[in-house]
Amino acid sequence: MRKYLRGEAVKRIDRRGPGRPRKLEPYEDWIRRRVEGAAPIRLPATVLNREIVAMGYDGTERTVRRFVASLRPAPEPEVVLRYETAPGHQAQMDWGEYRLDRRKVYAFVGVLGYSRWLYLEYVESMRAEALVACHQRMLGAFGGVPREILYDNMKTVVTKRDAYGRGRHRFHDAIWGLAADCGYRPRLCRPARSQTKGKVE
Repeated sequence: MRKYLRGEAVKRIDRRGPGRPRKLEPYEDWIRRRVEGAAPIRLPATVLNREIVAMGYDGTERTVRRFVASLRPAPEPEVVLRYETAPGHQAQMDWGEYRLDRRKVYAFVGVLGYSRWLYLEYVESMRAEALVACHQRMLGAFGGVPREILYDNMKTVVTKRDAYGRGRHRFHDAIWGLAADCGYRPRLCRPARSQTKGKVE
């Protein structure tokens, strides 16, 4: 470092060395032709490994597996259609969790689907009574009640999915009572699919 700062020439050290010949290299063209010839059928790497072992390959199957994976095109990303709702139709709600020194703090987040009006409140509990109180303050801040509120599959919202048939869930008493009092319909997003609730995520 001192030599560099003084402007003196610094010899670059190449730690890589000349490199070792790769064991798979003599078989790569053969594997390419084999994979292309079998398309659209996908030949398993285990089969290709067995075939080149018979030809004299003494490397690992893992190396073959990596090379075969590099020949296949990456899967097309799933197309996500943007889902929009009319004014006043939907709000979305979710929790965030944070650590403040040694205690946990929870962020109650609600967003109106059409306008993206965001409501955020920090609380020390995610229990049902805290959830209901946060909803009441959120709806007061919004100045009205949407037709539906979309939720994750949290225990303080739903006690059993599809309890009364497909799409007919058993909701937690606290949230069911709040929805009845305020006049909105609670709705659940599909499990393990955050895109359904993408605005609040």
